[in-house]
This record gives sequence, structure tokens and C-alpha cells, in this order.
Amino acid sequence: MIIECTVADIDSLNDMLAHFHVHITPASFLEDPFSVYLAYQSHHEMIAFIHYAVMYERAELNYIYVKTDYRGGKVASLLVEEMIHRCSMKQVQSITLEVRRGNEAAIQLYKKYGFEEISVRKNYYQDEDGIMMEKVLK
Repeated sequence: MIIECTVADIDSLNDMLAHFHVHITPASFLEDPFSVYLAYQSHHEMIAFIHYAVMYERAELNYIYVKTDYRGGKVASLLVEEMIHRCSMKQVQSITLEVRRGNEAAIQLYKKYGFEEISVRKNYYQDEDGIMMEKVLK
């Protein structure tokens, strides 16, 4: 089941955000009018999340994470589909993201949903290029 996260979900989110060396506080969560955190729950356990920001006519996917034991089960696809649906409902014109060149699984996921490579940031991750991708919504 996909839920929209609230301040009560911060501990579970931070457990997964640690993978990205990111930590959110209740204040930062509540004060950011652009951010959306959606989580996938299985048996009342948060097993995955997606974080994106909607800024007027565009959105940016910032993080997506699925716990190791649940990868390959289409949870990431469900979260991306929900994000795209919600962005379409808000009349967002495009969604952008950045991904490590070596993250083939993520790149294939994004391509599956119509994201296209628009530029490369050389050595963005110090030892690896970052690929900028965009999906234009109709």
C-alpha cells in the first residue's frame, strides 16, 4: 500500500535516507511546501519510499529507495507510477532526475516510464558521471 508520509513517519524515512547520507528533522519536513514523500508499506512496515519536489509546473525526483529484501518486486515501479500520476493531476509539465551512470537498474526503470537522457554531468559523483533525465508530461 502506498501512503503519503507525515511527520510521524520521519524515523522510518530517516532509516532509509541514511543510505543517501541524508537526515530530515520534523521542522524541515513541515516547513518544506514543495516536498512529497510517498512510502510503500507491507504489513505495517515501510519498505520503500520516493521523494520528489513539485515546484509549480515542474517536478524533480530526488530519492527512491527500496529495502534490499524487497528489490525486484515492482515496488519501485509502483512508486514511480504514483509519482507520475500525482504530478499529472497537478498539471506538472515535466519531471527531472539525476542518476549515477552505473546504476543500470534505475536507468532502466526510468526509461520504462518514458524518461530520456538530456545531459551528462561529468564526474558529478567524484568518480562517476551523473545522467540527467526528463519525462515530459502531456
